[in-house]
Amino acid sequence: MDFGLPELIIILLIILLLFGGTRLPKLAHSLGKSIRDLREGFEGKESAAKNTPRKENENTASNPVSREDVTAENKESYSTATEKTESKNKV
Repeated sequence: MDFGLPELIIILLIILLLFGGTRLPKLAHSLGKSIRDLREGFEGKESAAKNTPRKENENTASNPVSREDVTAENKESYSTATEKTESKNKV
């Protein structure tokens, strides 16, 4: 579907009739400002994403967790849970 010059002129005349000559410049100005703000927002997010370093997880290769630490934590949590369960069963 091709839009030629006559079609564009008709569309512009309809817009002029709908909005009037006084509101048309205000609409064009607000549309331009919205597009400009949108572009700046996208550029800001892209540059922020490129410049922001990634946060490392606590359990990365730079801070490994030993198997003994994990086992000890599991034993502590298991014994605590078992004690709670046993105390509930006694009541």
